[in-house]
Amino acid sequence: MLTKGTLAGNPPSVDDVRAYRDVLAKEINRLREECQFTQAQLAEAIGRPQATVGKYINNGDVPPPGTIVAIARALKADARRLVLLGGIQRAALKDEPDSPEAIKLLCEMLTELTDAPVQQLGRRRTLANFPAAFNEPFVVIVGDRREDGGKKMTPADFGALSASPADLRFLDNLRLPHGYQIISDKIFILAPLDELRRRFANATLIICGSPASNHAARIFNRYSLHRFSLPQDYYYLLENLIKEAWTVGARGPAAMREGGKHLSTSAPSGEDGSDESPDFFVAPEEVPGREYWKYEQLKQLQAQKSSDLRWQKNLIFNGGFIDPAFNNVTRGIRSDDDRDFGIITLAQNPFRAENDAQYPAVFLGGYHLPGTCYALHESIWKHRETFFARHPYGGVLRTQLAPIAEWKTNYYTFYDRIEHFTVNWDDDSEYEASALLAGWANLKNTPSSHITAKEAARAHAFLSKLMS
Repeated sequence: MLTKGTLAGNPPSVDDVRAYRDVLAKEINRLREECQFTQAQLAEAIGRPQATVGKYINNGDVPPPGTIVAIARALKADARRLVLLGGIQRAALKDEPDSPEAIKLLCEMLTELTDAPVQQLGRRRTLANFPAAFNEPFVVIVGDRREDGGKKMTPADFGALSASPADLRFLDNLRLPHGYQIISDKIFILAPLDELRRRFANATLIICGSPASNHAARIFNRYSLHRFSLPQDYYYLLENLIKEAWTVGARGPAAMREGGKHLSTSAPSGEDGSDESPDFFVAPEEVPGREYWKYEQLKQLQAQKSSDLRWQKNLIFNGGFIDPAFNNVTRGIRSDDDRDFGIITLAQNPFRAENDAQYPAVFLGGYHLPGTCYALHESIWKHRETFFARHPYGGVLRTQLAPIAEWKTNYYTFYDRIEHFTVNWDDDSEYEASALLAGWANLKNTPSSHITAKEAARAHAFLSKLMS
């Protein structure tokens, strides 16, 4: 594997130039083996003859730039890095008088690409250049099954419904770099704040699902640029339900039986809405073991609170979405059997010490399954540069399913039916980034039961950093 030291430093000598004649070929071959692709499979993925791909890997032929981009996409690699390696290999093969200087310059660019934050390389982070302009590692957060009894039951089974594995059906269309993780949302209820900060402060998180079935979605909804329109009472009810589950179900010292804390506040501490206290439940600092929970008490509490869960479900499915660039602020209020709504947006990472926009999260979720899983569909992400051209930081999606009347058979299943759909932005939702920023400034001055002044201030500060 190539390292920064291999490609940086003093101008290479003639002998050094020869050593660079296969740098791209070696990197393509390494990536191919990592992805467990044969040469034939790689050739099929990029639409080139196998013999041509063999020349790229074995003979040192340099692919055209467009082919390099296709190879990077197929192998889930950074296209910018491979294009630079292609330039280095091409200069080495030419072996002209100026080749050493050219290689040195390209090596410096490659080192800068590795070391510098993406924004310092002149690329603003928008959804049009996700994931290329975002920092690794990438971590996908998905909703989990909710236990209703037995020794696996914990407070993380409160406040959210079970999620569907179909939420991630089209995840591969994001083209995340090799090595990304998929983890359960339950960690955000069970792990203490210091652990969450350690794991996620320097990671790009992708949250898939709605607040109804994903704890992380409920948390990040209060930090995102577009969001489910939910009243503060909704958060208060669920955060305190989770706290009560800790209080009732925890074994051990009295301090731990008190559960975590609900730290929501309504007033910002600074101009950017920053506050040392997060707007979500915080677990006790001790991590529970396998025999930590009083399962019967948790089961009884869940039965007692079932009506609260029905209430929060109705709020999510009927409240619409907040779009600050839209004159009426709320859109996508009504869904039906043939239509669903969802969002794709960016969100501040609340686990970072500062609201610096260095590791923004991507939040995708819908009222129902179609709104979530089709936010990942290739019809969006295969054409991301054009799809997000007038929605650089996301917005509200509308998914239209095939009407029931079009089905010829006497029966159908929902999962069959959603194979026939169209997905696009909600009507008249295009905006300039400056309009979205102005919308958040207005909400900062006119807080409501759905958006506090603190939330609006930090969203405004977050977007300002993204645009700078």
